[in-house]
Amino acid sequence: MDIQNGHIVKLTDFNPLFENQVTLTFSSGRVVSQERLQRKYLPAALLDPIFFRPISEIYELTEPVIELLLAAGVHRLGDLVRMSPTMLISMQP
Repeated sequence: MDIQNGHIVKLTDFNPLFENQVTLTFSSGRVVSQERLQRKYLPAALLDPIFFRPISEIYELTEPVIELLLAAGVHRLGDLVRMSPTMLISMQP
């Protein structure tokens, strides 16, 4: 069982991830273990919906560029924005 609270850290396709999470494991109705997880909170401005836009929908990008980005694990505009110039330069076909 997961208990989450705090600010939303990441929006996912199913459930948002929160700053704080406690995972409880039960056996015979008793808690047998617990695991705490803390995530870094980013201000809401960084969770702008435009950053969740798939790169394939950015009409300025050519198909070879999109294929290169997808191969590098860049699926959304936010993934691309987080890449450093060094990372971008190192992506060679």
